[in-house]
Amino acid sequence: MVLLTKHRITHRTHPYAVAADSPNYGALVAAAIGVPPGRVFKTLIAEVAGALTVAIVPVTGELDLKALAAAVGGKRAKLAERGAAERATGYVRGRIRQLGPRKPPPTVPDDP
Repeated sequence: MVLLTKHRITHRTHPYAVAADSPNYGALVAAAIGVPPGRVFKTLIAEVAGALTVAIVPVTGELDLKALAAAVGGKRAKLAERGAAERATGYVRGRIRQLGPRKPPPTVPDDP
């Protein structure tokens, strides 16, 4: 929010109370804020060729690891270990986002 405010980008918050370790976390967040699940996105951290990459997909979808690897010029991708993702972004699971990480890795948004 600091980054958005700094750049004078209009935004609003959607407070919710959902435990980050809840199964189907994204769908629960969508329900808590009253938004269709297809309009809520999850930020996943994957490892491609030894480097971390951010994938952004709807909470109703699944990450296609092969497509992600191809999108960044790699052969294989795997989800990053939780600790690695948290250290790289400075955020905890369930709160990882692309805006404002310590070292922004390449980002690949979903291509519907």
